[in-house]
Amino acid sequence: MNTEIIKDTCEKSFTENVPFPEVLKRLAEAGVESYYADLNQLQKFYYAPCGETFVARLKTQPLGTATEQFDANAVKQALQDIREKKIGYAEFLQQIVAAGTLAYTVHLRGRRALYIGRTGDFHVEHFPPASSQQ
Repeated sequence: MNTEIIKDTCEKSFTENVPFPEVLKRLAEAGVESYYADLNQLQKFYYAPCGETFVARLKTQPLGTATEQFDANAVKQALQDIREKKIGYAEFLQQIVAAGTLAYTVHLRGRRALYIGRTGDFHVEHFPPASSQQ
């Protein structure tokens, strides 16, 4: 895995609000197959197909504690808002934590993200192939 691309992409997600399709493209180029974001510990774990891993710290203020009640509709609204560029990545994280998201995982090949609550509730967000993303 190219950890420099991963670190740069993670940082620019906050500083330049790099759009999600571009994040996916950069991470794929870096050799990432999936990643897991622990919103309590403010860490992302990146995984390559060969088993290699890399951990990066999320450079944001503490996001608070995810509520016990998971609100999938609020997660969907936060996803819509970030897609429409109404909010940036830091605010997106704040909103999904407020909606009860403890962690999320993104699977590049599977083209989906799973947002997970404290009691195991979850929301699956499918995303289109890279060629059809804007």
